[in-house]
Amino acid sequence: KVDFSADPELEKRCKNTRFGNGAARVVRVRLEDTAGQDRTEFVHGQSVVLKFYCEFRENVESLVIGYFCRTDTGINITGTNTKIEGIKIPRQAAGTRAIMLFHTTLPVRPGIYSITMALTGRRENEAEISTIDWADLACSFSVHLAPNQPEFEQQVLIPHDFELLPVD
Repeated sequence: KVDFSADPELEKRCKNTRFGNGAARVVRVRLEDTAGQDRTEFVHGQSVVLKFYCEFRENVESLVIGYFCRTDTGINITGTNTKIEGIKIPRQAAGTRAIMLFHTTLPVRPGIYSITMALTGRRENEAEISTIDWADLACSFSVHLAPNQPEFEQQVLIPHDFELLPVD
């Protein structure tokens, strides 16, 4: 059984940075390792799962769920949403709940980061898409290097394949 209880700490963290029309609400945000353990410390390049626990208070159509990963100075360095990824979420009925999972890696340099979460969509019988729920500082975490990982200067280290072609 899934624990779908609201996280009171989320409300405290986002008290001054949260807005939206309230047709749905994210009640819990978790950042987990691939074993399903809620964590706040990770290693550079580690695979993680970001989970948004959503409660729908009204019927919502054209739903888009997404996030930004920000540095401790507020710079967006990565993120995505269901529209960018080509995922069409079906209409969500009032009174239902769902968990959105984002499977990703953390290719960022050592430091402290936060997640900004966002839901946009259209209330039933409304023509315009609007912000349903948005919160800065939904969760925070740190990244460090493993002992065998070299230091690097850039904010994000993207894996590459290399070839050296001999020339006569």
